[in-house]
This record gives sequence, C-alpha cells and structure tokens, in this order.
Amino acid sequence: MQRAYRQLVNVPRPGCFQLPVTPVVLIIVLIALGMSSVNWPLLIASLLFSAAAFSALGAFVSAAVKEVFEVQMLANFIHFPMMFLGGVFVPVDSLPPALQIIARALPLTYSVEALRGAFSDGSPLHAALVT
Repeated sequence: MQRAYRQLVNVPRPGCFQLPVTPVVLIIVLIALGMSSVNWPLLIASLLFSAAAFSALGAFVSAAVKEVFEVQMLANFIHFPMMFLGGVFVPVDSLPPALQIIARALPLTYSVEALRGAFSDGSPLHAALVT
C-alpha cells in the first residue's frame, strides 16, 4: 500500500490550473444556456460538498489497493454503477425499491438532487433537469 500511495502522490495534478478555470467555465456555460435564475449559494455549496464527497471516495479507493493500475479498475467498479443508480439518467423514484435503497447510499444521488435544486423554474433547462 505504501508503494501505491507514493506513486499516486507523485502523479502530476493540475489543481492549480483547475481551481481558477472551473468557475470561469461554469459561469460561461450558465450564461450561454440562459440560466439567469440560479440559486448560487445552493449551487456553490452542492459543488463543494460533492467535491469533498468524491475526493473522500477517491482517497478510500486509493487506500484500498496495492498497485496504481488497480485504482482505475476499482474506481470504475464503483463509479459506473453509481452513474446509473444515482439519478443522473433515470430518476431514483422510478427505480425498484431495492435499487432505491442502494441509490440512497450513494453520494452521487444527493449531488444530483442538490444540483437540480440549484436551478429554479426560470431557467430553460429546468424542465429537462427535473424530469
């Protein structure tokens, strides 16, 4: 585990590039899509909490493996089902009851719900995001 951790720590991360670029891209996309009525405090809070939750999930995955190539395999094993159960493509309420229980244990479910809630009725994409 120590060897995999050292290799992951030494991987170059463009964090100093992502930090200023992410808000700029977000604002440009929101303006381009005509989303003038955005609940900014909820949007920012949901993005921060989502980033923290997925960072913790990534740290858990990286701590659970011995080799770096295993991280991708385990991460895909977690992320791929999470996309389909988390309410991104299909609403959680339309899933069978057993899958709804699993979906409520996933952080993506709450991220999707918070981001949908950040866009009010005035935005053109609200109907597409909520339904």
